[in-house]
Amino acid sequence: MNAQPIRDLLREAIRDELRGEIGRQLDTDLRRLVREELALALTEALAMPA
Repeated sequence: MNAQPIRDLLREAIRDELRGEIGRQLDTDLRRLVREELALALTEALAMPA
């Protein structure tokens, strides 16, 4: 049994979803998370005594 056609369909469906609202929300959440992590790292780095 060749599963490749199913993989191709799933791959295309996932790509379509990521191009739509789910992708936009994921992008927004990821950007927020990166900003928060950078702010935390900078705050911790600046709080350390030299």
